[in-house]
Amino acid sequence: MSKPAKPQTARTASAGAVEIRPAGSEKKSRGRGRPPGKGIRPINARVIEAIRNSQGMVAGAARALGVSRRSLLQWAESSPELRAEIEEQRETLKDRLESVAHNRAIEEGDTTLLIFLLRTTCRSRGYTERTEVTGADGGELVLTIRPPARDE
Repeated sequence: MSKPAKPQTARTASAGAVEIRPAGSEKKSRGRGRPPGKGIRPINARVIEAIRNSQGMVAGAARALGVSRRSLLQWAESSPELRAEIEEQRETLKDRLESVAHNRAIEEGDTTLLIFLLRTTCRSRGYTERTEVTGADGGELVLTIRPPARDE
């Protein structure tokens, strides 16, 4: 008598998570590259670290994790913690970029950069080429045109 055949298994690895299922039970794609069902969402320290290392740049973090940018964005949609980390890292990057721009404009005398910064950050002080006028609390502006008074 021969031994019964041992069932084969298929392994799928994605960003540190492994799913093991019987061979032949491969999930079929819905046409957008994602398997049916909830899938694997490994929101863990490794994912958060990749976001921090890439300074909130999703493509760089996805590359470091070995997943697609789309997958990482889908994980972020389902994880408030991951979404918050991406936003925090992007804000930190903006602060650093703003600091470098200010230093170059002021200390190095970069006139073009200085004009740009004045137009974008000092709009309320009149450094702009265009001014928008609105009504109270940003509402609609109502104009009343009265005919000139008659001299009798």
